[in-house]
Amino acid sequence: PLFRETRNTAHNASRMERSLPLLLPLLLSLLSVKADQGLEQLAQAYDAALMGMHTDGTITGYLAKDDIYDNMDVYDCTNDYEYPESPISGGALEKVLNRGYVILGSRGNYSSASSGTYTRPPKGASPDIDREAFRRVGVHYGRQLDVVYNLSFSATDDVLRSLLSGIIDGTTCNYAQGALYGGLQRRAVVFRPSCSTLGDTVHMCVTASSGVADVAALNALIAATNRKGQAVLGAVGTSTFQTLQQIFQDAVVITYQTDMLAIAALKAEGSTLLGVAASRLASDYDPSVVWFSVGHVENLVSFFRREPRTENKALHVTELAGNLSNYKAMAKIGLCAFLPSFYLTLPTGCQQQ
Repeated sequence: PLFRETRNTAHNASRMERSLPLLLPLLLSLLSVKADQGLEQLAQAYDAALMGMHTDGTITGYLAKDDIYDNMDVYDCTNDYEYPESPISGGALEKVLNRGYVILGSRGNYSSASSGTYTRPPKGASPDIDREAFRRVGVHYGRQLDVVYNLSFSATDDVLRSLLSGIIDGTTCNYAQGALYGGLQRRAVVFRPSCSTLGDTVHMCVTASSGVADVAALNALIAATNRKGQAVLGAVGTSTFQTLQQIFQDAVVITYQTDMLAIAALKAEGSTLLGVAASRLASDYDPSVVWFSVGHVENLVSFFRREPRTENKALHVTELAGNLSNYKAMAKIGLCAFLPSFYLTLPTGCQQQ
């Protein structure tokens, strides 16, 4: 028991009053666990459907149908993913099943030749995966479950803030797992990534007249350009932008919303761009440009809200430090055994106990 009953009731009440300020956050966290598990169930059901699609060749079929260049069906989860036995009352899975549709968010008018186009209506491999995965979730629970898209967002940060606040139930399945948002937090830390759907190879497009045909030659061109001014590369999307920053650290990287805008800027007369990282189709044969792989693959996923709720987790180092101070205070009154398992780190005192 949290409090041991004694004959000295006045003394016992005094101890309880002194402990209440420390216990209150803990008790509120414990009360939210059931609802938080309901958040996790939606992601678990999606993963179960996704693994079925990997196993029976559905995703490979989408890739073949859409003639996608250098994308791959990525298996990074095991086949033992199972549907939750029964939806938790009030949880996200029960809500979408009762509603009859799941709301997925994406940047409006986002076009990626490699994985799909989120215009109106969305089409291509990624939207096909979205719809089929949630259709299977509905079938498993004896319901019809459709996908409704919210394409009102102008930036990825807006999509993820909307997910955090519950305006949407999840993102579309073409978000890069390792990327950051808001320049600060990794998506896989703050949000719950699904199993991977596709692997998107990062390609560089350069003008044929540049004489560049591989990463080594591009690095040499960057070095030569920096001796005169500043080397500039373009990228389509936040995740590709961050990938380029890691690979080509001596160049300034700027972003474009679509492949067409980026390549048009590259080919424009007087352009200072040395190359742009974008997606491509096998049919994209333009004699004025050259494509080559930069040797990196971005695993694409859907994102869901974390279980437990994100407000119970540290988003920044300063918040983590504050949480650790709370743990130490709890440890002083011997409550380590009652700390919920979802906290990030226990203090040394708790680990010893």
